[in-house]
Amino acid sequence: LTRDPYQKLKLGFHPFLPMDGHHEYSSTVRRGRARRQRSTACSSLATRALLIGLGLFALLSFRHHLHHSGKVFFKGSSLVSSPAPLTSKSVARKEPGAGRSALRLQRRGVRSLFRANAKKPLRCRFQRNLQAKAVEARNDVSTAPPIGTMEEMVQIMPDWLKGFSTMKEEFDEIISGDSIIGKIPDDLNGVLYRNGPAIMETQSGKKLNQPFDGDGMVAKFDFSEGENSIRFSNKIILTKHLQEELDAGKALYSSAFSSGNPLKDGGRLFALPFSLDFKNVANTGVVKWGGKLWALWEGGPPHRICPDSLDTEGIDELGRLLSGDQPFAAHYRIMEESGEQVLINFGAGQKGLDLELKIWEFDKNMQPTKERVIERKKKAFAFLHDFVVTENYYVFHMNPLYLDLKKVASEFLLGKCPIAQCLKFNPLEKGTWLLVPRDASKDVMEIEAPVSQFVFHHGNAYEENGKLTVDSVALDSFDFEANMDNVKASYFFNPGPMGRLHRTQIDLKTGKIAQSLVSERGCEFPSIPIKKTGVKHKYIYTACSAVSGRAGWGPNRAVMKSNLEDGSEELFVFGAKKFTGEPIFAPKTNANREDDGYLLVVVYDAEKNSSSLAIMDARNIEKGPVAEIKLPARLPYGLHGSWVQP
Repeated sequence: LTRDPYQKLKLGFHPFLPMDGHHEYSSTVRRGRARRQRSTACSSLATRALLIGLGLFALLSFRHHLHHSGKVFFKGSSLVSSPAPLTSKSVARKEPGAGRSALRLQRRGVRSLFRANAKKPLRCRFQRNLQAKAVEARNDVSTAPPIGTMEEMVQIMPDWLKGFSTMKEEFDEIISGDSIIGKIPDDLNGVLYRNGPAIMETQSGKKLNQPFDGDGMVAKFDFSEGENSIRFSNKIILTKHLQEELDAGKALYSSAFSSGNPLKDGGRLFALPFSLDFKNVANTGVVKWGGKLWALWEGGPPHRICPDSLDTEGIDELGRLLSGDQPFAAHYRIMEESGEQVLINFGAGQKGLDLELKIWEFDKNMQPTKERVIERKKKAFAFLHDFVVTENYYVFHMNPLYLDLKKVASEFLLGKCPIAQCLKFNPLEKGTWLLVPRDASKDVMEIEAPVSQFVFHHGNAYEENGKLTVDSVALDSFDFEANMDNVKASYFFNPGPMGRLHRTQIDLKTGKIAQSLVSERGCEFPSIPIKKTGVKHKYIYTACSAVSGRAGWGPNRAVMKSNLEDGSEELFVFGAKKFTGEPIFAPKTNANREDDGYLLVVVYDAEKNSSSLAIMDARNIEKGPVAEIKLPARLPYGLHGSWVQP
């Protein structure tokens, strides 16, 4: 007898059955004196035989009760009490010594008693029951914690992080038949290009903990292959720096966000100081213009890509316009003016601690028609990632950042941290809106932002009645040290790094500025139809949180359509473990209204470890995808893409 069988009862185990290597036959044993008295009373042989008989009778009765109640099931070789309803935690439970106990019982012939009353062993029957209940529990939404809770965030973090894994496989195939759920709309005609980080480790074998540094991969979705089919292809962008590292078999260049000096990766005791040679990973944006395709990265010149085969053709200086390492931003704008489309882009460079900003406009043949160069003192680290354009202005938001020189000297120059971790957000300083006239004869305007915020992405801007309106996703703060190693579930309960859609209005005569919050829901990657660039728009589409509010916002698992006139929102949540990328607007062939089109969204399903391209009707996204295209492999989370209409 065990010393305290009632302790087992408290834990949910029955005293008649073997647990932890013990045999327990009496459920009436009490502690202390009562146990000793019963032990003395059982001294006679007849009494002992009677107790054993009663125990076996109770055992068989209990087995019959288990079979009909379903309250207890076998786990391995032990019997475990199951609470209702069954949860994944109860399935994962394992008791030490259970296997040894079952073996002892089998030797004593107890298992034969089970067989006397059933055609199959009790263990097999209840194992099948357990497996069926486990599957039911995993598929039952009611057993999962509510979306947006800390428990749910802890549960999905590993699933979300899986989407950042390396992908080196390349495909070129037609997707049709059972791989397409629903029907691809007949009025969706064109090509979607998408760029993003794919190789998430250095050539020295060190894993990258920041996706911004992964080597880029371009994916192509061609909708001209016939009815209800597309041609999917993808290729790693073989940049000059990546080719050199592949040839050397080790890392040669520093990364801006996740790794320090590459010589430290090679196992040297000391890293080479003053390593400022950063790797051009060509992983952020993609644009097709004038019959040519480029992969973009804001820290350097673009790489030319073959639009058909996706082969990398090399760095393109655009006819010596981008001599040396002149940056060419990953975010461009295409405007329609006088019946012609104009491509507008910029490059933010540094001269010491000063910002050197170059802005270009290109005609349909990628020939520059305008160029502006401006400088701003001590604004080299304003982090200009995106911009918008109106009829008369190029619009930038200069973020309130500063360079931590102490960290530069003590860590970066010794290869202990990447340069980005030396950038610090200053919550006591407000950002600055920079309005650069497209007419070079006019003066630049600088207007202090109403609050301290960090802005990655803008949706659109336009001028109306003497005011300039900008829609942006703004964050209350930004931490450049956050990465995949240190971001935990609690990160999503900190409102600081959560992006929300804001509207800023600037009076062009007085310089007066006001800002309003468009949505409380966390979001990123704002998108609009190209035809609305620089003119008044009604809708903005974003990848967004599954819950509204500033706690438990979590990774993007939904798509939102924001009505900027009445403040309403339409939303579709793909699932608890389905994560969404940038929604790219593709207009219908004969579009009349602003929202006559489709949203193309790459969705990662963590449970299946697979990706799909969802096609959503922009006029009614609440109904979910009208078609979903299963891709031949999981795609890493992308950054930005573009739609090209014939």
